[in-house]
Amino acid sequence: MTDHHRLKKYFENQVKIIIRLEPEVSRKLSGKGVHDLRVAIRRVQAALWLFHHSSAHLQFKKINRYFHKLQRVLGSVRELDVAIIDASHYGIDPSQLDYSHLIEMRKIAQTQLAKSLGEKGRKRLAQQIASAKKKMNTRKPVLLNQANAKLKSNLTSHFKHQIRSQKKLHQLRIATKKCRYALEAMGKGVTPLKRLQEVLGEANDLDFLQEFTIKNVKLKTLQKSLNHKAIRLVKKMRDQNALSKLARSVQID
Repeated sequence: MTDHHRLKKYFENQVKIIIRLEPEVSRKLSGKGVHDLRVAIRRVQAALWLFHHSSAHLQFKKINRYFHKLQRVLGSVRELDVAIIDASHYGIDPSQLDYSHLIEMRKIAQTQLAKSLGEKGRKRLAQQIASAKKKMNTRKPVLLNQANAKLKSNLTSHFKHQIRSQKKLHQLRIATKKCRYALEAMGKGVTPLKRLQEVLGEANDLDFLQEFTIKNVKLKTLQKSLNHKAIRLVKKMRDQNALSKLARSVQID
């Protein structure tokens, strides 16, 4: 099987998951379904990224705009749900949490999500998926060579600098996710990036929760601990040349 056909099959499998999950999520805008739908969308976006960066002629602007918008709303719902769960998990006094603002934000996010997953939204997505498949079939098969070089560059550039600020950690989290899902779409191992993503994600959840709480020393301490853990993981990856190994693993058959 060629690179082109493997990547196209990966794209189609993830699209099937999205189509299966959308009705479920539109009925219940919370829980595992939202998380699974977000992951499937990230994987589709990674496949589209690889196609685009392997051929300048392959453009997926409309479907990418749709997914970007849907991902943003799904992310809002997920963050708000996690904040409510975390508040209970960390034993935060309800009087310290601005539930009214949190719940109001969630209602707005739910309304936006219900609109995106409505009949018109799903119909529009089906049309865009069909258009993307047509482009994949009619263009010259991709070999992923250009995407391979771009991914190697991303892997090294995002991890070579010292990371200290919350902003830099947030940027690292986004970069880690993108690199991880692109590697997965190519069938490569992602264990070091997956672990780093998990730690950065936990720290980000705590940072988000603090937006709705009166100053909470416990949360701040936990967040700092996770940030330091993430920085240590990056240093360990550097020391063990894990990034170089990941970059070398991005070889196309």
